[in-house]
Amino acid sequence: MQPFDDETALASLMPGRWSVTATNDPVWLSGERRDPVFEYAVLRDRPLTLSTRSEFTEPDGKRKTILGTEHWHGDGFTWRPKGARGLVVRTHWEVLGARQGLIITRFAKSAVSQGGLAVMIAEGVDGSGLRSVVAADPLSFGLAIPEFAGLTWFDHVPPLD
Repeated sequence: MQPFDDETALASLMPGRWSVTATNDPVWLSGERRDPVFEYAVLRDRPLTLSTRSEFTEPDGKRKTILGTEHWHGDGFTWRPKGARGLVVRTHWEVLGARQGLIITRFAKSAVSQGGLAVMIAEGVDGSGLRSVVAADPLSFGLAIPEFAGLTWFDHVPPLD
């Protein structure tokens, strides 16, 4: 399947806060990092460059924040964290499907990610029927049926405050 590659549409859809509602990424399923939330803002339209703020809850209950930059490269993004780690750490990811208030992404394996899929909804979007909507036609969201079947759906929406 081809990733979602409409740079103009992504520049319009991506800004805002997004919570992960389903994933197969071990980093979010292990319990070491919970309640992931991503916030994107457009820094530049062409090529699309986003600032990103990733937040999650650590085992001790404290929220951790990682800042970074996303650079569009034609069929996906490359993420770099801010600071010295950004000199060596990179994560590649692509948008498989996108609709207003919904983004499905695939992260490649990297030094900081084991890779996997994430279904994210925008702040303020009611995700109560989302699993059924995606299940009805996973291919229209860029997911093969085995990929959809391998997702773990969270029973709550992470805090967006």
